[in-house]
Amino acid sequence: MGMKEKSFSLRAIFISYFATVILACTLLAMLILIALNLAYRSGAIIPANNAEQYLIEQKRSLETSKKFDKSDLPNGTTYLFISKSGRVVETDMSQPMEKAILKNFREENAGKTSYGYYKVFDRPDGRILVNYQLRESYSFAWGNKYLPSATNLVAILLAVGSLLIFIITTLVFVRRLQEQLKPVLKATEKIAEEDLTFSMGHSRIKEFNQLLLSLDKMRGALRDSLLQSWSLEREKSEQIRALAHDIRTPLTVVRGNTELLAQTALTEEQEKFVTYSSKNISQIENYINELSTIAKENSLRDFQPEQVSVKDFLAELNQASSALAQTGDLRLDCQDSIQENLEIGLDKNLFHRAWMNILSNAVEYSPKGGRLSLTYSTQGDDLVMTCQDSGPGFSAEALKKAHLRFFKDDKSRHDNSHLGIGLTIAENITQLHQGQLTLDNAESGGARVIVRVPIIEFS
Repeated sequence: MGMKEKSFSLRAIFISYFATVILACTLLAMLILIALNLAYRSGAIIPANNAEQYLIEQKRSLETSKKFDKSDLPNGTTYLFISKSGRVVETDMSQPMEKAILKNFREENAGKTSYGYYKVFDRPDGRILVNYQLRESYSFAWGNKYLPSATNLVAILLAVGSLLIFIITTLVFVRRLQEQLKPVLKATEKIAEEDLTFSMGHSRIKEFNQLLLSLDKMRGALRDSLLQSWSLEREKSEQIRALAHDIRTPLTVVRGNTELLAQTALTEEQEKFVTYSSKNISQIENYINELSTIAKENSLRDFQPEQVSVKDFLAELNQASSALAQTGDLRLDCQDSIQENLEIGLDKNLFHRAWMNILSNAVEYSPKGGRLSLTYSTQGDDLVMTCQDSGPGFSAEALKKAHLRFFKDDKSRHDNSHLGIGLTIAENITQLHQGQLTLDNAESGGARVIVRVPIIEFS
Protein backbone atom coordinates (compact mmCIF):
# COMPACT_ATOMS: atom_id res chain seq x y z
CA MET A 1 0.00 0.00 0.00
CA GLY A 2 1.45 3.37 -1.02
CA MET A 3 1.83 6.25 1.37
CA LYS A 4 -1.02 8.73 1.36
CA GLU A 5 0.06 12.10 0.00
CA LYS A 6 0.08 14.72 2.72
CA SER A 7 -2.22 17.71 2.22
CA PHE A 8 -2.05 21.25 3.61
CA SER A 9 -4.54 24.00 4.30
CA LEU A 10 -4.26 27.45 2.73
CA ARG A 11 -3.77 28.87 6.24
CA ALA A 12 -0.73 26.64 6.79
CA ILE A 13 0.67 27.60 3.40
CA PHE A 14 0.39 31.34 4.08
CA ILE A 15 1.94 30.90 7.55
CA SER A 16 4.76 28.97 5.89
CA TYR A 17 5.13 31.77 3.35
CA PHE A 18 5.46 34.52 5.96
CA ALA A 19 7.74 32.35 8.13
CA THR A 20 9.98 31.74 5.12
CA VAL A 21 10.21 35.47 4.36
CA ILE A 22 10.95 36.36 8.00
CA LEU A 23 13.54 33.58 8.40
CA ALA A 24 15.27 34.48 5.14
CA CYS A 25 15.40 38.19 6.08
CA THR A 26 16.80 37.28 9.51
CA LEU A 27 19.52 35.14 7.94
CA LEU A 28 20.30 37.95 5.52
CA ALA A 29 20.66 40.43 8.39
CA MET A 30 22.95 38.02 10.27
CA LEU A 31 25.13 37.50 7.20
CA ILE A 32 25.43 41.26 6.65
CA LEU A 33 26.35 41.83 10.32
CA ILE A 34 28.97 39.06 10.18
CA ALA A 35 30.42 40.57 7.00
CA LEU A 36 30.44 44.01 8.65
CA ASN A 37 32.23 42.64 11.70
CA LEU A 38 34.84 40.95 9.52
CA ALA A 39 35.33 44.20 7.60
CA TYR A 40 35.94 46.06 10.87
CA ARG A 41 38.38 43.44 12.10
CA SER A 42 40.31 43.30 8.85
CA GLY A 43 40.56 47.07 8.72
CA ALA A 44 38.60 47.39 5.48
CA ILE A 45 36.16 49.65 7.33
CA ILE A 46 37.54 52.22 9.72
CA PRO A 47 35.28 52.91 12.77
CA ALA A 48 33.74 56.36 13.12
CA ASN A 49 35.70 57.16 16.33
CA ASN A 50 39.02 55.89 14.98
CA ALA A 51 40.54 59.39 14.66
CA GLU A 52 39.26 60.41 18.10
CA GLN A 53 40.74 57.31 19.76
CA TYR A 54 44.05 57.85 18.01
CA LEU A 55 44.24 61.47 19.20
CA ILE A 56 43.45 60.39 22.79
CA GLU A 57 46.16 57.74 22.65
CA GLN A 58 48.71 60.15 21.13
CA LYS A 59 47.85 63.12 23.40
CA ARG A 60 51.06 62.89 25.47
CA SER A 61 53.24 62.47 22.39
CA LEU A 62 51.65 65.42 20.59
CA GLU A 63 51.99 67.71 23.64
CA THR A 64 55.59 66.81 24.64
CA SER A 65 57.33 66.33 21.30
CA LYS A 66 60.16 68.81 20.61
CA LYS A 67 58.67 69.85 17.30
CA PHE A 68 55.17 69.47 15.94
CA ASP A 69 54.99 67.16 12.94
CA LYS A 70 51.66 67.07 11.07
CA SER A 71 52.42 63.53 9.91
CA ASP A 72 51.75 62.44 13.49
CA LEU A 73 48.06 63.25 12.96
CA PRO A 74 45.67 60.53 11.70
CA ASN A 75 44.26 60.58 8.17
CA GLY A 76 41.12 62.61 7.60
CA THR A 77 42.00 65.32 10.13
CA THR A 78 42.96 68.98 9.76
CA TYR A 79 44.90 71.08 12.23
CA LEU A 80 45.44 74.64 13.39
CA PHE A 81 48.73 75.48 15.19
CA ILE A 82 48.58 78.77 17.16
CA SER A 83 51.20 80.41 19.36
CA LYS A 84 50.78 81.21 23.05
CA SER A 85 49.75 84.70 22.05
CA GLY A 86 47.00 83.33 19.78
CA ARG A 87 48.71 83.98 16.43
CA VAL A 88 48.18 81.36 13.73
CA VAL A 89 51.52 79.70 13.05
CA GLU A 90 50.52 76.89 10.70
CA THR A 91 47.26 75.33 9.39
CA ASP A 92 45.80 73.23 6.60
CA MET A 93 42.21 74.28 7.34
CA SER A 94 40.05 76.33 5.02
CA GLN A 95 39.47 79.91 6.13
CA PRO A 96 35.78 79.39 7.10
CA MET A 97 36.70 76.32 9.16
CA GLU A 98 39.62 78.16 10.75
CA LYS A 99 37.41 81.10 11.76
CA ALA A 100 34.66 78.85 13.16
CA ILE A 101 37.07 76.77 15.26
CA LEU A 102 38.99 79.82 16.57
CA LYS A 103 35.74 81.51 17.52
CA ASN A 104 34.50 78.40 19.29
CA PHE A 105 37.83 77.94 21.06
CA ARG A 106 38.10 81.55 22.25
CA GLU A 107 34.52 81.50 23.55
CA GLU A 108 35.45 78.34 25.48
CA ASN A 109 32.54 76.37 24.00
CA ALA A 110 32.50 72.59 23.65
CA GLY A 111 34.85 71.12 21.07
CA LYS A 112 32.24 70.95 18.33
CA THR A 113 31.47 73.15 15.34
CA SER A 114 29.52 72.85 12.14
CA TYR A 115 32.67 71.32 10.64
CA GLY A 116 32.81 68.49 13.12
CA TYR A 117 34.73 67.98 16.37
CA TYR A 118 38.13 69.24 17.50
CA LYS A 119 40.57 68.58 20.31
CA VAL A 120 43.11 70.96 21.83
CA PHE A 121 46.68 69.91 22.63
CA ASP A 122 48.79 72.27 24.80
CA ARG A 123 52.47 72.37 23.83
CA PRO A 124 55.36 74.39 25.17
CA ASP A 125 55.38 76.41 21.94
CA GLY A 126 51.65 76.88 21.52
CA ARG A 127 48.43 75.00 20.99
CA ILE A 128 47.29 72.54 18.34
CA LEU A 129 43.59 72.39 17.44
CA VAL A 130 42.88 69.17 15.52
CA ASN A 131 39.54 68.89 13.66
CA TYR A 132 38.06 65.42 12.96
CA GLN A 133 34.82 63.77 11.93
CA LEU A 134 32.92 60.98 13.69
CA ARG A 135 32.27 59.15 10.43
CA GLU A 136 33.05 55.68 9.20
CA SER A 137 35.41 55.40 6.28
CA TYR A 138 37.15 52.80 4.18
CA SER A 139 40.79 51.89 4.13
CA PHE A 140 40.79 52.00 0.32
CA ALA A 141 40.44 55.31 -1.52
CA TRP A 142 37.87 54.30 -4.16
CA GLY A 143 35.52 53.13 -1.38
CA ASN A 144 35.51 56.58 0.21
CA LYS A 145 34.94 58.09 -3.23
CA TYR A 146 32.19 55.90 -4.68
CA LEU A 147 30.56 53.93 -1.85
CA PRO A 148 28.05 55.23 0.71
CA SER A 149 29.02 55.10 4.36
CA ALA A 150 29.20 51.66 5.94
CA THR A 151 25.98 52.30 7.88
CA ASN A 152 24.10 53.38 4.74
CA LEU A 153 25.62 50.50 2.78
CA VAL A 154 24.31 48.02 5.35
CA ALA A 155 20.84 49.61 5.20
CA ILE A 156 20.84 49.47 1.38
CA LEU A 157 21.98 45.84 1.29
CA LEU A 158 19.36 44.89 3.87
CA ALA A 159 16.56 46.68 1.97
CA VAL A 160 17.52 45.31 -1.46
CA GLY A 161 18.10 41.82 -0.08
CA SER A 162 14.75 41.81 1.73
CA LEU A 163 12.98 42.95 -1.44
CA LEU A 164 14.63 40.17 -3.47
CA ILE A 165 13.72 37.62 -0.80
CA PHE A 166 10.09 38.82 -0.88
CA ILE A 167 9.90 38.66 -4.69
CA ILE A 168 11.60 35.26 -5.04
CA THR A 169 9.63 33.69 -2.19
CA THR A 170 6.36 35.07 -3.59
CA LEU A 171 7.11 33.72 -7.08
CA VAL A 172 7.98 30.28 -5.68
CA PHE A 173 4.80 30.08 -3.59
CA VAL A 174 2.64 31.43 -6.43
CA ARG A 175 4.03 28.77 -8.77
CA ARG A 176 3.27 26.07 -6.20
CA LEU A 177 -0.28 27.37 -5.75
CA GLN A 178 -0.78 27.50 -9.51
CA GLU A 179 0.41 23.91 -9.79
CA GLN A 180 -2.08 22.80 -7.14
CA LEU A 181 -4.82 24.87 -8.80
CA LYS A 182 -4.38 23.17 -12.20
CA PRO A 183 -6.77 20.26 -11.42
CA VAL A 184 -9.49 22.78 -10.49
CA LEU A 185 -8.98 24.83 -13.67
CA LYS A 186 -8.90 21.68 -15.80
CA ALA A 187 -12.15 20.47 -14.22
CA THR A 188 -13.94 23.78 -14.84
CA GLU A 189 -12.71 23.88 -18.46
CA LYS A 190 -13.91 20.34 -19.11
CA ILE A 191 -17.31 21.05 -17.57
CA ALA A 192 -17.59 24.26 -19.64
CA GLU A 193 -16.85 22.16 -22.76
CA GLU A 194 -19.60 19.72 -21.65
CA ASP A 195 -17.01 16.95 -21.37
CA LEU A 196 -18.29 15.08 -18.33
CA THR A 197 -16.25 11.89 -18.75
CA PHE A 198 -12.85 13.19 -17.64
CA SER A 199 -10.94 11.92 -14.60
CA MET A 200 -11.06 14.36 -11.67
CA GLY A 201 -7.59 15.39 -10.49
CA HIS A 202 -6.19 15.77 -6.98
CA SER A 203 -4.61 18.70 -5.14
CA ARG A 204 -2.40 18.76 -2.04
CA ILE A 205 -4.31 21.80 -0.74
CA LYS A 206 -7.33 20.88 1.37
CA GLU A 207 -9.53 23.76 0.21
CA PHE A 208 -8.80 22.97 -3.44
CA ASN A 209 -9.64 19.32 -2.81
CA GLN A 210 -12.96 20.33 -1.26
CA LEU A 211 -13.66 22.41 -4.36
CA LEU A 212 -12.76 19.44 -6.58
CA LEU A 213 -15.17 17.24 -4.63
CA SER A 214 -17.93 19.82 -5.13
CA LEU A 215 -17.13 20.02 -8.84
CA ASP A 216 -17.20 16.23 -9.06
CA LYS A 217 -20.66 16.16 -7.47
CA MET A 218 -21.81 18.90 -9.82
CA ARG A 219 -20.36 17.00 -12.79
CA GLY A 220 -22.26 13.88 -11.78
CA ALA A 221 -25.51 15.76 -11.32
CA LEU A 222 -25.03 17.59 -14.62
CA ARG A 223 -24.21 14.35 -16.42
CA ASP A 224 -27.33 12.67 -15.04
CA SER A 225 -29.42 15.70 -15.95
CA LEU A 226 -28.06 15.82 -19.51
CA LEU A 227 -28.53 12.09 -19.99
CA GLN A 228 -32.10 12.41 -18.79
CA SER A 229 -32.67 15.43 -21.03
CA TRP A 230 -31.19 13.66 -24.06
CA SER A 231 -33.29 10.60 -23.29
CA LEU A 232 -36.44 12.73 -23.13
CA GLU A 233 -35.51 14.51 -26.36
CA ARG A 234 -34.89 11.19 -28.06
CA GLU A 235 -38.20 9.86 -26.77
CA LYS A 236 -39.98 12.99 -27.94
CA SER A 237 -38.40 12.70 -31.39
CA GLU A 238 -39.44 9.08 -31.66
CA GLN A 239 -42.97 10.00 -30.64
CA ILE A 240 -43.11 12.76 -33.24
CA ARG A 241 -41.82 10.40 -35.94
CA ALA A 242 -44.33 7.76 -34.90
CA LEU A 243 -47.14 10.33 -34.86
CA ALA A 244 -46.17 11.62 -38.31
CA HIS A 245 -46.10 8.07 -39.65
CA ASP A 246 -49.45 7.25 -38.09
CA ILE A 247 -51.06 10.38 -39.53
CA ARG A 248 -49.71 9.67 -43.04
CA THR A 249 -51.57 6.34 -43.25
CA PRO A 250 -55.16 7.68 -42.87
CA LEU A 251 -54.18 10.82 -44.77
CA THR A 252 -53.10 8.69 -47.73
CA VAL A 253 -56.49 6.99 -47.65
CA VAL A 254 -58.26 10.37 -47.56
CA ARG A 255 -56.13 11.69 -50.47
CA GLY A 256 -56.82 8.54 -52.50
CA ASN A 257 -60.54 8.75 -51.92
CA THR A 258 -60.55 12.46 -52.75
CA GLU A 259 -58.69 11.82 -56.02
CA LEU A 260 -61.12 9.01 -56.87
CA LEU A 261 -64.02 11.31 -56.07
CA ALA A 262 -62.54 13.97 -58.37
CA GLN A 263 -62.68 11.49 -61.27
CA THR A 264 -66.44 11.06 -60.91
CA ALA A 265 -69.13 13.26 -62.36
CA LEU A 266 -69.42 16.22 -59.98
CA THR A 267 -71.36 19.39 -59.92
CA GLU A 268 -69.49 22.69 -59.99
CA GLU A 269 -70.01 23.14 -56.26
CA GLN A 270 -68.82 19.58 -55.55
CA GLU A 271 -65.66 20.14 -57.66
CA LYS A 272 -65.02 23.25 -55.60
CA PHE A 273 -65.26 21.25 -52.36
CA VAL A 274 -62.99 18.48 -53.72
CA THR A 275 -60.38 21.02 -54.85
CA TYR A 276 -60.50 22.70 -51.45
CA SER A 277 -60.10 19.32 -49.71
CA SER A 278 -57.09 18.37 -51.91
CA LYS A 279 -55.41 21.68 -51.15
CA ASN A 280 -55.82 21.24 -47.40
CA ILE A 281 -54.66 17.62 -47.58
CA SER A 282 -51.44 18.94 -49.18
CA GLN A 283 -51.16 21.47 -46.38
CA ILE A 284 -51.50 18.72 -43.77
CA GLU A 285 -48.78 16.74 -45.56
CA ASN A 286 -46.52 19.80 -45.32
CA TYR A 287 -47.22 19.99 -41.61
CA ILE A 288 -46.25 16.35 -41.24
CA ASN A 289 -43.02 16.95 -43.18
CA GLU A 290 -42.16 19.85 -40.88
CA LEU A 291 -42.82 17.68 -37.82
CA SER A 292 -40.40 15.12 -39.24
CA THR A 293 -37.85 17.87 -39.78
CA ILE A 294 -38.18 18.95 -36.14
CA ALA A 295 -37.59 15.37 -35.03
CA LYS A 296 -34.50 15.15 -37.21
CA GLU A 297 -33.17 18.43 -35.78
CA ASN A 298 -31.79 16.48 -32.82
CA SER A 299 -29.13 15.19 -35.21
CA LEU A 300 -27.49 18.63 -34.90
CA ARG A 301 -25.97 17.36 -31.66
CA ASP A 302 -23.91 14.88 -33.71
CA PHE A 303 -21.46 17.65 -34.56
CA GLN A 304 -18.40 16.13 -36.26
CA PRO A 305 -16.20 18.86 -37.77
CA GLU A 306 -13.21 18.08 -39.95
CA GLN A 307 -10.58 20.06 -41.83
CA VAL A 308 -11.84 20.66 -45.37
CA SER A 309 -10.60 22.61 -48.37
CA VAL A 310 -12.79 25.70 -48.71
CA LYS A 311 -12.42 25.71 -52.51
CA ASP A 312 -13.48 22.07 -52.86
CA PHE A 313 -16.39 22.49 -50.45
CA LEU A 314 -17.66 25.62 -52.23
CA ALA A 315 -17.49 23.75 -55.54
CA GLU A 316 -19.81 21.11 -54.07
CA LEU A 317 -22.17 23.81 -52.77
CA ASN A 318 -22.21 25.59 -56.14
CA GLN A 319 -23.11 22.37 -57.93
CA ALA A 320 -26.01 21.73 -55.55
CA SER A 321 -27.01 25.42 -55.68
CA SER A 322 -27.14 25.36 -59.48
CA ALA A 323 -29.49 22.38 -59.46
CA LEU A 324 -31.72 24.07 -56.88
CA ALA A 325 -31.78 27.37 -58.82
CA GLN A 326 -32.95 25.55 -61.96
CA THR A 327 -36.05 24.32 -60.12
CA GLY A 328 -37.11 27.94 -59.75
CA ASP A 329 -35.96 28.96 -63.26
CA LEU A 330 -33.39 31.31 -61.67
CA ARG A 331 -30.06 32.53 -63.05
CA LEU A 332 -27.24 31.70 -60.60
CA ASP A 333 -24.39 34.20 -60.19
CA CYS A 334 -21.41 33.03 -58.07
CA GLN A 335 -18.51 35.29 -57.02
CA ASP A 336 -15.58 33.61 -55.27
CA SER A 337 -12.56 35.52 -53.88
CA ILE A 338 -11.31 32.73 -51.60
CA GLN A 339 -7.57 32.08 -51.72
CA GLU A 340 -6.22 28.70 -52.76
CA ASN A 341 -5.28 26.08 -50.13
CA LEU A 342 -7.48 27.73 -47.48
CA GLU A 343 -8.83 25.16 -45.01
CA ILE A 344 -11.50 25.43 -42.35
CA GLY A 345 -12.99 23.19 -39.67
CA LEU A 346 -16.55 22.26 -40.74
CA ASP A 347 -19.10 19.52 -40.37
CA LYS A 348 -19.65 19.17 -44.12
CA ASN A 349 -23.01 17.43 -43.91
CA LEU A 350 -24.52 19.87 -41.41
CA PHE A 351 -23.14 22.97 -43.14
CA HIS A 352 -24.31 21.72 -46.55
CA ARG A 353 -27.77 21.28 -45.02
CA ALA A 354 -27.72 24.81 -43.59
CA TRP A 355 -26.71 26.38 -46.92
CA MET A 356 -29.33 24.42 -48.84
CA ASN A 357 -32.02 25.60 -46.39
CA ILE A 358 -30.96 29.21 -47.02
CA LEU A 359 -30.99 28.70 -50.81
CA SER A 360 -34.32 26.87 -50.70
CA ASN A 361 -35.83 29.84 -48.90
CA ALA A 362 -34.35 32.23 -51.50
CA VAL A 363 -35.54 30.14 -54.47
CA GLU A 364 -39.04 29.88 -53.01
CA TYR A 365 -39.54 33.66 -52.83
CA SER A 366 -37.77 34.69 -56.04
CA PRO A 367 -39.86 35.28 -59.17
CA LYS A 368 -39.44 32.99 -62.19
CA GLY A 369 -36.55 34.17 -64.35
CA GLY A 370 -35.01 36.06 -61.44
CA ARG A 371 -31.40 36.01 -60.28
CA LEU A 372 -29.76 34.33 -57.29
CA SER A 373 -26.39 35.84 -56.25
CA LEU A 374 -23.87 33.93 -54.12
CA THR A 375 -20.63 35.53 -52.90
CA TYR A 376 -17.80 33.91 -50.95
CA SER A 377 -14.99 35.91 -49.34
CA THR A 378 -12.78 36.20 -46.28
CA GLN A 379 -12.89 39.12 -43.85
CA GLY A 380 -10.18 39.02 -41.22
CA ASP A 381 -10.30 35.54 -39.71
CA ASP A 382 -13.83 34.80 -40.96
CA LEU A 383 -15.28 33.01 -43.97
CA VAL A 384 -18.23 35.10 -45.22
CA MET A 385 -20.93 33.54 -47.43
CA THR A 386 -23.78 35.68 -48.80
CA CYS A 387 -27.00 34.62 -50.53
CA GLN A 388 -29.07 37.37 -52.19
CA ASP A 389 -32.33 36.68 -54.02
CA SER A 390 -34.46 38.85 -56.30
CA GLY A 391 -37.67 38.50 -54.31
CA PRO A 392 -39.62 41.12 -52.34
CA GLY A 393 -37.14 41.02 -49.45
CA PHE A 394 -37.75 40.67 -45.74
CA SER A 395 -40.36 42.77 -44.00
CA ALA A 396 -39.42 44.66 -40.83
CA GLU A 397 -41.05 41.92 -38.76
CA ALA A 398 -39.28 39.18 -40.69
CA LEU A 399 -35.88 40.78 -40.06
CA LYS A 400 -36.55 40.31 -36.35
CA LYS A 401 -38.31 36.93 -36.39
CA ALA A 402 -37.44 35.09 -39.63
CA HIS A 403 -35.00 32.80 -37.79
CA LEU A 404 -37.65 31.80 -35.23
CA ARG A 405 -39.23 28.37 -35.62
CA PHE A 406 -42.64 28.40 -37.40
CA PHE A 407 -42.44 32.12 -38.28
CA LYS A 408 -44.27 32.94 -41.53
CA ASP A 409 -44.01 36.35 -43.18
CA ASP A 410 -47.54 36.61 -44.48
CA LYS A 411 -46.82 39.91 -46.19
CA SER A 412 -44.30 38.36 -48.58
CA ARG A 413 -45.55 34.74 -48.75
CA HIS A 414 -48.82 34.03 -50.51
CA ASP A 415 -49.12 30.32 -49.68
CA ASN A 416 -48.81 28.17 -46.60
CA SER A 417 -46.57 25.46 -48.03
CA HIS A 418 -43.68 26.28 -45.72
CA LEU A 419 -43.70 26.73 -41.95
CA GLY A 420 -40.47 28.76 -41.71
CA ILE A 421 -38.17 26.29 -39.97
CA GLY A 422 -35.34 26.36 -42.54
CA LEU A 423 -33.61 29.51 -41.30
CA THR A 424 -33.88 28.28 -37.71
CA ILE A 425 -31.96 25.12 -38.59
CA ALA A 426 -29.44 27.13 -40.64
CA GLU A 427 -28.80 29.47 -37.71
CA ASN A 428 -28.41 26.57 -35.26
CA ILE A 429 -25.85 24.90 -37.52
CA THR A 430 -23.99 28.20 -37.99
CA GLN A 431 -23.82 28.67 -34.21
CA LEU A 432 -22.44 25.14 -33.83
CA HIS A 433 -19.53 26.37 -35.97
CA GLN A 434 -19.16 29.41 -33.64
CA GLY A 435 -20.49 31.56 -36.46
CA GLN A 436 -23.30 34.07 -36.98
CA LEU A 437 -26.24 34.28 -39.38
CA THR A 438 -27.68 37.74 -40.15
CA LEU A 439 -30.57 38.90 -42.33
CA ASP A 440 -31.03 42.16 -44.22
CA ASN A 441 -32.31 43.60 -47.49
CA ALA A 442 -29.97 44.55 -50.32
CA GLU A 443 -30.04 48.14 -51.57
CA SER A 444 -30.72 46.84 -55.08
CA GLY A 445 -33.69 44.85 -53.76
CA GLY A 446 -34.16 41.31 -52.57
CA ALA A 447 -33.50 39.50 -49.31
CA ARG A 448 -29.93 38.83 -48.23
CA VAL A 449 -28.65 36.19 -45.80
CA ILE A 450 -25.06 36.48 -44.54
CA VAL A 451 -23.27 33.57 -42.88
CA ARG A 452 -20.04 34.40 -41.07
CA VAL A 453 -17.91 31.50 -39.75
CA PRO A 454 -14.48 31.81 -38.05
CA ILE A 455 -11.62 30.08 -39.87
CA ILE A 456 -10.43 27.82 -37.07
CA GLU A 457 -9.28 24.25 -36.66
CA PHE A 458 -11.41 21.72 -34.82
CA SER A 459 -9.54 19.01 -32.98
